Amino acid sequence: MPTSTARSSQFLLERFSPKQIRSIAAANRRINLWEGAVSSGKTIASAWAWMMFVLQASTTGELVMIGKTKDSLYRNVLQPLMNPETFGELAAQVEYTPGAVTCRIFGRLVHVIDANDIKSENKIRGMTCAGAYVDAAVPVTSVNTKTGAVVLGASDVGALPSSGGTVSGNLNVTGVGRTLFVRKTSDQSVTSSTTLANDSQLLLPVVANATYTLFLMCIFSGGTTGDIKFDWTVPSGTALRCAGVTRPALRA
Repeated sequence: MPTSTARSSQFLLERFSPKQIRSIAAANRRINLWEGAVSSGKTIASAWAWMMFVLQASTTGELVMIGKTKDSLYRNVLQPLMNPETFGELAAQVEYTPGAVTCRIFGRLVHVIDANDIKSENKIRGMTCAGAYVDAAVPVTSVNTKTGAVVLGASDVGALPSSGGTVSGNLNVTGVGRTLFVRKTSDQSVTSSTTLANDSQLLLPVVANATYTLFLMCIFSGGTTGDIKFDWTVPSGTALRCAGVTRPALRA
């Protein structure tokens, strides 16, 4: 293990490019960011800087490593850290079992956290952190702290130029901001009954602690002495505010 300054410097010169070495030397700020093309070496350089930070980090707070998933964090950062071909003798100082919630670097406990949207912040809420490594952070223009909605600028989306543009084809979005759609493909009859019956098709999966805007277009028919009776089935604890607009059928 390169414990001396001379051995560490020699290791860097042998394994890292001049740009990587400069980025590591400049990583002495409260927040340090690496940005660049795919396979430009930014992850390896940032991982080395993180290891050097952990070595001298304050013990008054927790250390955390955050990625979109634990698997992606292992694949992108922890696995290279544990590879002797990349990090030499230092690789033996990193201990991690894939899927685990903690790892050890130089014997120091480090929390491994998955965070795939803005609502994941509650995983570290209240934690006193001495340092954090974040893999593949996404820049955002603004965040609605009430709904958790994230607004991205055109330059934040790799598929669009900074001047804006158009996304062609199907755009699938997961998490906050996605649109869910369901439609009824066949009639469902209820005869002479005042008991509510579950609709067989108008079902949508929802996630906990989320805010939804609902729009329902319902076309129905019934006798002049009857009418329609309906209700919503929602998860326990849901607050639902709704308004209805009805229009009589058009007659020839």
